[in-house]
Amino acid sequence: MAGVYQHKRAVCHGPDGSGDGPMKEVLILKPADLTQISKRYGGGFSFWEIDEKIDARNTPWLMAHVKCPPGVKCLRNKAASISKEILIIGRIKALLTYLRSIQK
Repeated sequence: MAGVYQHKRAVCHGPDGSGDGPMKEVLILKPADLTQISKRYGGGFSFWEIDEKIDARNTPWLMAHVKCPPGVKCLRNKAASISKEILIIGRIKALLTYLRSIQK
């Protein structure tokens, strides 16, 4: 779980998810503090709502990730086959599980 996060997201959102990754200075928008997701959602962690934001297949993603090498596009790897799509869905679910585990 933490492996997907550390490999793809920590460079922007920081190793502990607090938004202080080494790329934060070059991004258009400051990376979110991912340890505060539950707080922003009124104390709950909605897998469905957060999945929609991470997955970004149905909605445009934040401009900050356009220039962010480890952004959503890297997670998705432009899947062309069903097997790749299943792998990507698994990565996103692992990331969601990890994000839920770091909530403060």
